[in-house]
Amino acid sequence: MIRRLSIFVMLFILLCSASFSEDKKPAEKPEVGIHFEDIELVDFVEFVSDYTGVNIVYNPKTLRGTVTIKAKKRFGKEEFLDILKTVLQLNNYDVSRKDNIIYV
Repeated sequence: MIRRLSIFVMLFILLCSASFSEDKKPAEKPEVGIHFEDIELVDFVEFVSDYTGVNIVYNPKTLRGTVTIKAKKRFGKEEFLDILKTVLQLNNYDVSRKDNIIYV
């Protein structure tokens, strides 16, 4: 529960700081880096869904496992979705996408 709260606080801070920047680009989400240690797959899926705005359908009772990702590079929306797909496939989950919905 604490991990989930810290993830959402981090996301909130990143998004708020980006909204106060001087650069007035269209409403595209900023790129963010990744530093997660032993985060539950369910929490990672929720983070990616919140950040990208993509709907993700999954069963939280069967989605098990953790992931550690440390990357200094900044990632955009599509790159996060690619990372999510790779992480889930590495944990033996099938992933498919139709329109704005990802099915696990």
